[in-house]
Amino acid sequence: MARSLASLAALASLAAVVIEPEPPVDALASVMCAECKRCTVGERAAVAHVAISRATWAASWWGSGLVEVLRWPGQFAAPAPACRWELPPRADGLPWSPGFVAWHRERLAAIHFEADQILAGEVANPTPGATHFHTVALGQVWPWLIEIPPPRHTAPGAWFHRFYIDKSLRRQ
Repeated sequence: MARSLASLAALASLAAVVIEPEPPVDALASVMCAECKRCTVGERAAVAHVAISRATWAASWWGSGLVEVLRWPGQFAAPAPACRWELPPRADGLPWSPGFVAWHRERLAAIHFEADQILAGEVANPTPGATHFHTVALGQVWPWLIEIPPPRHTAPGAWFHRFYIDKSLRRQ
């Protein structure tokens, strides 16, 4: 009896926990990092703008609102342990070098700043209207979509992703 009362008390305390919604800038930065941590600033902006484009399509099957679109199962890389402020332990048990830790933290701070600028409308979309992307290594996997080439100032082969638009979708 005492055990069941303790279980009920634990459940009641869990019900009192209020889960705060994830701020859009944090969700966007985590996806930019997970999808494109080592990419150029322009390519990370393209990845971010794909999510924003998806969030603005009418009757989007990707979810409602930016955070829901970013977290919709199977659409974007899940938040990665390597994209958290504290790095996960190395597989070999050795400590991370101070130089790598500094680079990692600088990169995360830069990505968060970029996400904030993108959401503020201060960064133009380098792949206007793109709603899909995948790694270049996959080749052409969506022949029914229209590929959007990287901006002209980008060196050929410099991006790790290909971006596409589906003209059949309608904007809100």
